[in-house]
Amino acid sequence: MTAHAEPPSTRVTPAFAAALDKFALATLENEPGAVYALDRDLRLCYFNPAWFRFAEVNRGEPGISTRFPLGTPLAAAISGPLQMFYLASYTQVLQDGTPWQHDYECSSDTVLRRFHQRCYPLANRQAMIIINSLAVEQPHPVAAETHAADEACYRNQHGLIVQCSHCRRIERAAQPGHWDWVPAWVAVQPPHTSHSLCPPCYDYYYRFRRGTLPRPQ
Repeated sequence: MTAHAEPPSTRVTPAFAAALDKFALATLENEPGAVYALDRDLRLCYFNPAWFRFAEVNRGEPGISTRFPLGTPLAAAISGPLQMFYLASYTQVLQDGTPWQHDYECSSDTVLRRFHQRCYPLANRQAMIIINSLAVEQPHPVAAETHAADEACYRNQHGLIVQCSHCRRIERAAQPGHWDWVPAWVAVQPPHTSHSLCPPCYDYYYRFRRGTLPRPQ
């Protein structure tokens, strides 16, 4: 795709393309980081090519394209305790008309990845652009502290495995507050997994941020 080629209709809505003001569409198309956009109702209205490249490399395709096409509400694409955080934060961006930044983790079972997210509202506040830039990529530092995927240890009295939505560690069923790195369940999420936030991730990334979450119970 050249810098001036129009993206296909599966990646951009006409309303978003028409609403762009300070950004050229070619700039978003050529951005190496994954970019998506939301309309004023927080529905997905644009993806750049890097969005799909990242999904494919991380075994997310073709599921990402099938499950979250243009027009999908953001609430349907984010689950667990982070849903409220991002919905509140993005709503505030559109209301204030000011950019917002946030750091988050998106690691695999062997690689630690941290991303820096920049959110830009359009001048008319009819949409916002979210650019995700890779900040850290390295072998996962807890790889030597791995735990086996032992359901007897981690599946709780409700039949659920509780995973931190941010760092993806697993909470011990009999020792609440103890979270372990279980790489097998990072690579492939087990059935009946619930999501929460471990205390360090909650305090560092979310406690005092916009869209503050109540402390997980």
